[in-house]
Amino acid sequence: DPLSPEANSFLGMAYYYAHRYAEAITQLRATLEMEPSYSLAHLWLGNSYVQNGELERGLAELRRAKELDPHNPDVMSGLGHAYAVAGDHDAAQRVIEELHQQSQAGYVSPYYFALIYAALGDTDQAFTLLDKAYDDRGFYMAMLEVEPMMDPLRADPRFAALLKKVGLDK
Repeated sequence: DPLSPEANSFLGMAYYYAHRYAEAITQLRATLEMEPSYSLAHLWLGNSYVQNGELERGLAELRRAKELDPHNPDVMSGLGHAYAVAGDHDAAQRVIEELHQQSQAGYVSPYYFALIYAALGDTDQAFTLLDKAYDDRGFYMAMLEVEPMMDPLRADPRFAALLKKVGLDK
């Protein structure tokens, strides 16, 4: 459906996971022209900007996504990751605290926390949380192999072992 914000956002998300950030940005900007308040398009556009090295644009989009959907852990983890990449570790830690508060009211996957800890450079904590997400059968564990936010962990032998455990090894 060419007029569906959801379908268009998913196409942008596919470009993001394929590490084709310029195409993701183009697709998601077009999606937002159709539906400026679609939070998931802001989320994936923000993540794409961050991975493309455009941190200020990425943070702006992720902050907008949070305004539109303040309790979405996908949005929160993207924002926390972006703060960490930008070197604002205090802001990233505040996002972690917000996610912890949300987890008191309902389930928040450890995967979301791992994305932020990976960007903070705390690989031990990231792997501990990824193991917990595996035990919880976290949905996003299926994206582990292609998630750009996991790039800082790829050189660690624990990452290959985790891929194997999840069933994503080649």
